[in-house]
Amino acid sequence: MKFKKTRRIVSILFVLALIFTMNTGAFAERVSTEDGGSGACTQIFFGTGTTDSGAYFYGRTEDYSSSWRKITAVHPAETHAPGDMFVSSEHPSNFTWPYPEQTLRYIFCMDSYYNENNYPEPYAEIGMNEAGVVCSSSVTLSGMKSQISSSTGGADGMISGNNGLMEIDTPSIVLMQAKTAREGVELLASIIDAKGASGREGTVISDANEVWFFQVLSGHQYVGVKCPNDLIGFTPNMTCNVGPDNYVDITDTENFVCSAGLITVAQKAGTAVLDPNNPNRIKIADSYASGTSNFQAGRLRVGFGYIYGLTTQAEINARFPSPAYLDLFVPPRENKNYTLYEAMRMLACRGQGTAWSVANPSSNSTSIGNDNTQESHLIEIRPWMSPELATIEWLAQGPAEFSVFVPIFGNLVTNIHDKYYFEDHQSFRPADLYNNNTWHIFRQIYTRAKGPGTPTEATRAKYGNGVLAFWERYQKSLIEQQTDVDVYMTRILNEKGREEAERIYTDVAIAVQAEVYEYAVQMLSELIDYTAVAPSYDFEFSAMSDPDAVPVYAYLLADQLVDYAAPAASIEKLNGNKNNLTITVTEYYLSGRTSVFTETFSIDNNAAGTYQVGDYMVYVDTKGNTQIRECYIV
Repeated sequence: MKFKKTRRIVSILFVLALIFTMNTGAFAERVSTEDGGSGACTQIFFGTGTTDSGAYFYGRTEDYSSSWRKITAVHPAETHAPGDMFVSSEHPSNFTWPYPEQTLRYIFCMDSYYNENNYPEPYAEIGMNEAGVVCSSSVTLSGMKSQISSSTGGADGMISGNNGLMEIDTPSIVLMQAKTAREGVELLASIIDAKGASGREGTVISDANEVWFFQVLSGHQYVGVKCPNDLIGFTPNMTCNVGPDNYVDITDTENFVCSAGLITVAQKAGTAVLDPNNPNRIKIADSYASGTSNFQAGRLRVGFGYIYGLTTQAEINARFPSPAYLDLFVPPRENKNYTLYEAMRMLACRGQGTAWSVANPSSNSTSIGNDNTQESHLIEIRPWMSPELATIEWLAQGPAEFSVFVPIFGNLVTNIHDKYYFEDHQSFRPADLYNNNTWHIFRQIYTRAKGPGTPTEATRAKYGNGVLAFWERYQKSLIEQQTDVDVYMTRILNEKGREEAERIYTDVAIAVQAEVYEYAVQMLSELIDYTAVAPSYDFEFSAMSDPDAVPVYAYLLADQLVDYAAPAASIEKLNGNKNNLTITVTEYYLSGRTSVFTETFSIDNNAAGTYQVGDYMVYVDTKGNTQIRECYIV
């Protein structure tokens, strides 16, 4: 990659220098009830055989309330004494679970302390730990069949009083200790076996090699499935059938983690739908879940329309007759090759350009991208990379439509940009939610970019297309630069070790986050001015006219790596048989920057020797008074 130095890059490097100096010294779908009701978060999945890069993509929108506040932080590793207990953040609740002796460091996006004054930490709905395990929790699932619900005297209702496992605790428990995806799934299974569950949720857990989807079906029944490579997945808050032919085989312990009573409980309730040719295979959604609601059916239209490029209801009906229960994994489109950018924009999709476009997605109904989205994330897993670099978390604050997904190796970072977690405990009030001093600035941008009053496609175009254009260019540049970032980080890991790689990458990640935040502040200011004047022309962000207004992501890492070093030497003749030898080593960095080291040594005439200059050992052979025979780095 070629880099062009500009004043903007110089200013970012200044910020980075400050960061180096300093560093050197919950998924909120709480509307779920025991026997029905759900939010509007949407889970997507793309197997390695369906993407253009051969990576896994999966992610989710977190939808709860446009006034709900999210913060992102790094939880440090901790040591715990025997008997120390994790205590649920839900109140009231008696749920506890033993801490491991040593917990892992993890980055997590959680609810604000102002929304939930809970302990040990508010709902950490998406995160990644230092072992490379990601937990995305959760999608609230369908209500139970009445024959299973406890409120109707069913076979296995949810644990009352919030005393079983809940989504609010799931990510923290997994991230603090799981070192593989399967270990995380088996941990959740063991907790439900011991304590039961108080909510029906779908949670995705991954590592550098595989992705698992774990569904809680009832108070004590669950299924974890290893996600396939050749299919895609999509669920709008629906309990889903999974497995080959959408049956779960309880004897297939390689691909499933199942509760012991998965089949017998459904049989007791009289709801079991089994394979007529194999009594060990069960359709879990048909057996446990209530049917499709109107809002779920609406998002099915939007999602399948996006996945397959369909624009009319007739096209979707022809391909997918309206289901009572959803099969999670479905075939990809004919040419496959879904891109990372496509997957990101699916999380912003309102059905625009189709017969069911939602111009004003003000409710959690039919739109994937809607007003109540607090954050969206897309996880990219490249199994061919080293474990340290295999997984990237792309996080967008606010509704994804007018936001940008910022990349981070969550297993390497030890800190994060302070605007992610800034909370002024003295002055913050709910009325200040949309202040410019945090990453909630993207909520303000969204509110203005969709246009004043009741938004229409026309107002979204007039106010928002200029926002979309800039973030599209910026986003695609981030994705493109990731190829160079992978090369640079691989070299940093190999040459400098993990600890130094963590330090360097943390500083660079914070600098990129600072850059995004600065653009957002500038964009909001211009949107406010534009709205006040309400001109006839469409809004255009001023940075769009600057071809150098692209991410400094790869540049900052290139600025840490020496491409090559060149030595030079000269001799100053002194009286007698002594001379001064001056050696200069010039480092040429991948970014184009140079750094010079110079040392002067007193030598005899015709001396030859090796001398240390900076980090380099340089051999110099001299002749006569001022001649240099040889000069090279040893």
